[in-house]
Amino acid sequence: MNSKSWFEVDKEGLKALQAGKPKHYVLRELIANAFDENIKICTVLTEFVGEKDGTVFIVVADDSPEGFKNLRDTFTLFGDSSKRRDTTKRGRFNLGDKLSIAISEYAKIKTTKGSVIFSEKGRTETNDKTDSGTIVDITLEMKEKEYNEMLKFIENYLPPKGIIFEVNHKRIDYVAPSFIVEDTLPTQNEIDGQLRDTQRKTMIHIHKREINFLYEMGIPVVEIDCDYSIDVQQKIPMSVDRESVKPSYLKQVYAIVLNKVIDDVQEEKSSESWIRIGSGAKNILETTMQKLVKKRFGDNVVVASPRDPIANDDAISKGFRVIQGREMSADEWDNIREHDLIKSSTEVFGKGNATDVESYDPDDNMKKVANMAQKFAKEFWGIKIDVKFFTSKQACMTAMYGNRVLSFNIAKLGKSFFENPLTEEQIALIIHELGHEKGMHTEESYHKALTSMSAFLIMTALDNPEFFKEEA
Repeated sequence: MNSKSWFEVDKEGLKALQAGKPKHYVLRELIANAFDENIKICTVLTEFVGEKDGTVFIVVADDSPEGFKNLRDTFTLFGDSSKRRDTTKRGRFNLGDKLSIAISEYAKIKTTKGSVIFSEKGRTETNDKTDSGTIVDITLEMKEKEYNEMLKFIENYLPPKGIIFEVNHKRIDYVAPSFIVEDTLPTQNEIDGQLRDTQRKTMIHIHKREINFLYEMGIPVVEIDCDYSIDVQQKIPMSVDRESVKPSYLKQVYAIVLNKVIDDVQEEKSSESWIRIGSGAKNILETTMQKLVKKRFGDNVVVASPRDPIANDDAISKGFRVIQGREMSADEWDNIREHDLIKSSTEVFGKGNATDVESYDPDDNMKKVANMAQKFAKEFWGIKIDVKFFTSKQACMTAMYGNRVLSFNIAKLGKSFFENPLTEEQIALIIHELGHEKGMHTEESYHKALTSMSAFLIMTALDNPEFFKEEA
């Protein structure tokens, strides 16, 4: 037997493939078809008959002047569709409504060109027509829980402006977005007879809602872990089942939203997952990253230098946030480096990067302070230290201690700092630096050393005040 058709569709097999999907997709496909037409009204009526397992009756009607352009579209899978050539239409595969019909026990599509009935007898075409619009009437088996979930899910829809959308006589109104932005995103369009991925400018509507989804022109695609619902006003690249999007696409969308709402992002939410993902996208703006860094880490922030623990420690002591590599993803770091948004601790606090370091010959007052520091180190720690003076405007530290050498930066301290030995400020700086003999600023041993040295000096001042008489 010969046949012009290469393929046949096993209705029961197609039904079995849809069995595990949430039943709200049945209404999704029918409503999306209606929204794609030139309509003013779309109504949905449903009824559940039975107990836990029952029969559901669904009628979806619209007032499209033309109705179905071709009655064959009601039963032809993957047939040619003008929607493929229009990125502002939701349809592309000429498949969705067939998936709804496939799981039905009965279906009737009545439009301006006639009617097609799907029943246990097969498919029947009649001349029963509408004056305008399309009415889809289907009957299917469903659990009561599935039915309730289906109706609940429809409440998430965002009907287009200018369309009256009612579900069981309850109107779901158009909701104006909180933000609107225009940007370029991947989409799908038929080019030279092939459905291809391409890039097009589109409007993105950003909504503040209790439950947030990525939408394709008002139809929920996937629930997202984001503070906003995102309604893309063109086709979203999706697989045939229309149930998922690529992570790379969502990443671009998050970046676009973040670029728009960054001023509304609260500091405590600046590290949320969707923001982390979006801030790693190539289309994130430099100004967005600048603001995000400030919200997440504050004004004073440096990147930890693994080979410069002293610079890291000095940064912490000056109240800087020292961030580690693991605190951001590789993509986030790429954007940080590209725009040079965060300096390393070595760049800001390291002496080694300064090119203007010069030795400085101390005056008599400076020598008195140096002698006191050496005397104190010998009495308290039992060690001999060297004291050096240098000048560098590039190096940020006022003094530093390491390898038993205490160094003072005259360019930062100024000569006036040493005019009246010994002052409270001079002793405080000596204690601060000599404490590093036992550890860094963040270590408990360092803080114990500070308190011990302070206590020693107090007791020495009470018992032996001659200790503080310096000779240059």
